[in-house]
Amino acid sequence: DQHPNLFDETTFWAAFEKDLRKAKDKVIIVSPFVRKSRFQIVQQYLSAFVERGGVVEAIISQEPDSKSTLKETEKLLGDAGWKVRVMKGIHQKVAIIDDRICWEGSLNILSFANSRELMRRFESRIEAQAIWDNLRF
Repeated sequence: DQHPNLFDETTFWAAFEKDLRKAKDKVIIVSPFVRKSRFQIVQQYLSAFVERGGVVEAIISQEPDSKSTLKETEKLLGDAGWKVRVMKGIHQKVAIIDDRICWEGSLNILSFANSRELMRRFESRIEAQAIWDNLRF
């Protein structure tokens, strides 16, 4: 049996989508890399949220040797109504929803393809703030 707060690459997406669809105010996604195909899936979960005035902020560290340029990636996310912050050298994989639902682990949310991953979910305003403070943005 899997621990109720631990998810692998096969169980993560349904649970994450459920959280995203319930978002009320703000979604922050820290995902160093972005692949257009994965971004488009996550964006589908959040399009109605953005239309209602919800804020989505992506913190990325797109490397210059990736398939798309940083400017192309920033435009892709910006055109979806997302705020984009580029931080060189980040490696964290985190999502914080409404300052209380936290996801953290090894899965690159905006670029996942087919690797083995582990993500942990928990609800805590104190932990959400601690993670945010630790990221030092």
